Amino acid sequence: MSFNIECLIVEIECRPALWDSRTKEYNDRMLKREAWEQVCYALDPNYGEYSGAEKTNTAYTYYDNLSFLKPIYESRIKRDEEDNEISLAADDDVKEDSDDSSSNDMPQAQIVNKNNNINNRKRKHEDTFFKLLAEHVKNKKMQNVYNDPDRQFLLSLLPDFKSVDASVKFDLKYEIMSVIKRFKAFQ
Repeated sequence: MSFNIECLIVEIECRPALWDSRTKEYNDRMLKREAWEQVCYALDPNYGEYSGAEKTNTAYTYYDNLSFLKPIYESRIKRDEEDNEISLAADDDVKEDSDDSSSNDMPQAQIVNKNNNINNRKRKHEDTFFKLLAEHVKNKKMQNVYNDPDRQFLLSLLPDFKSVDASVKFDLKYEIMSVIKRFKAFQ
């Protein structure tokens, strides 16, 4: 199932219960569920005909588009596993050292430092991920702008437009706007 993203955004915007945490409706689960169903029906009028499994089990639409992030995600999982192993090893050390009351304070401080380092590393990786994602989205938008055929056509007229004498440029602009206005009237 595919749908227009702009339409999705408009449908969600029309239902503050889905996004505006300042409203009391935002905390009402039933109202939120109804709002999501309204969005689903707006995007796909046949939504009610789908079985429960069909409604929930759909392929992630942007999986292929975001596949460039897979190496980062996999390396993040690997680091998280390593961090968990370090954390478990540190916990084992604490258990062993807890028998010795004289050295009990030192491992606790080390564990706190290790956990802080792990959390900082995770935060940095998340920040990097979101920066990459934002950059990719920005590049896609710019690419769409540059690939717009109307824009390309108008830019192709620019050299000829620049070669027109400044004394008649105003008249040329007026004529172009008049032609556009005339064609807009046919719509």
